[in-house]
Amino acid sequence: MADLTAKRFYRKSMNKIVGPAFILPAQVVITVVTIFPFLYMLYLSFHRYSLVRRIAPRFIGFGNYITIFNDALFWNSLTRTFLFVATNLTLQLLLGLGVALLLVQKVKFRKGFRTLLIVPLVVTPIVTGLIFKLLIYSGEFGILNYLLSIFNLPQPSWLTNRSYALLAIILTDTWQWTPFIVMALIAGLESLPKEPYEAARIDGASAWKTFVYITFPLLRPITLVVVLLRTFDLIREFDKVFILTEGGPGSATEVLGVFLYRIAFKLFNYGEASAIAVVVLILCFILTFAFKRVFAYHK
Repeated sequence: MADLTAKRFYRKSMNKIVGPAFILPAQVVITVVTIFPFLYMLYLSFHRYSLVRRIAPRFIGFGNYITIFNDALFWNSLTRTFLFVATNLTLQLLLGLGVALLLVQKVKFRKGFRTLLIVPLVVTPIVTGLIFKLLIYSGEFGILNYLLSIFNLPQPSWLTNRSYALLAIILTDTWQWTPFIVMALIAGLESLPKEPYEAARIDGASAWKTFVYITFPLLRPITLVVVLLRTFDLIREFDKVFILTEGGPGSATEVLGVFLYRIAFKLFNYGEASAIAVVVLILCFILTFAFKRVFAYHK
């Protein structure tokens, strides 16, 4: 009996030691690649630091924050980012929901369509930007202008015209990331309980009322997750914008990610760039709270 008790004690003790030992490497990696850079970014945001001058960081308090809040270019890029996020989210959610509702029905070739949805997601954003820049939006070889010419429609310079450049980037992002929303919503739709739909069918509810009062409320949790993930990605969007327009023409497509890049890697003002990054992080927290309130599920 004593031996059995000792073995159990030994096993519990080893579990307490071995478990954290397996987790420790991951914790170290997370600390090194996430927490330390964040703390260093926060530290630099309160200091004046530039690689050009090659001087040690000098504490200036909220000086960097005051500078960016007094910078009209920062507010322009912030406004442009809000427009970019709102338009993308609206377009991708509407398309994603429509396609998801179609693909959960027993339609022909739905399995093949679901497989095709993965293709845009496995293409890297840089490659996506190059494909759309060279093959879709090009004035000389672009497929889009060729299709427009067939119907005698205007053929704009998509990436060099201030009126169309941001729209071109929005369409590119929509092509790549709408499938993610479709697959997430399909998973949500297929996991919904059947009982509410059977009750609605017995009560004679129309398809629209069933969607409004049953499907959409039950989809709120997964919709919240999708909206948050896409919002964070869109706020820090850089690669496709840089490949397609580099923030141009002029500053017509200079969203926050490109504006931060210019401050950090062209002007080498790391203190001010760190302050912008902190503001973006705070903005993400605010939007998270707002979306949770909007998509809150009330029983």
